[in-house]
Amino acid sequence: HKSTKPSEDVVKALFEVSTKSLLSESHCISWDRSNEKRAKTFIFANTDISYAKLLQLTSSNALQLPSQDNQFVFLHPKIDPSSDESLKGLLSLLIWRLLFPQSVCLLRSSPLVSTVGRSKVKVEKAPWEPEFLKLKNALPISLVLDKSIFIVNGGISQQTSTMTIEEVRNLPRP
Repeated sequence: HKSTKPSEDVVKALFEVSTKSLLSESHCISWDRSNEKRAKTFIFANTDISYAKLLQLTSSNALQLPSQDNQFVFLHPKIDPSSDESLKGLLSLLIWRLLFPQSVCLLRSSPLVSTVGRSKVKVEKAPWEPEFLKLKNALPISLVLDKSIFIVNGGISQQTSTMTIEEVRNLPRP
């Protein structure tokens, strides 16, 4: 099949809609999987999210598309905005997240750890750079599963090791 590059307007619009949705939530997302049939939760850390990789993941026998029974957590996904495949992968994840907010979670690195999560990708040439940076800053930093499992990429610094989940939820956005 022929692959097409998303238009600049589509990219900007999806980034803006996703950012607005993310900003309506706290820094700490909560998922309760206490229904009688527990969902499978797949966690991907620092994973390349190219479109081809997403197709490979979801077409394998082990994984399916997001649903009430299949949850996906992406910790600090590797995004190369200069790559069409990476951009299409990110756009796919954002669409999944909008369609399945209780089944797809994108987490950025904790802003509390100064050396972790700094983007090494230069996006100056991308016409949608401002929208991308707003989106990146809007991503939550943690997820609590079943009120007992705390997931954060990059950890919490020693200065904040005594923070409560509620304090993490109320952290100001960058």
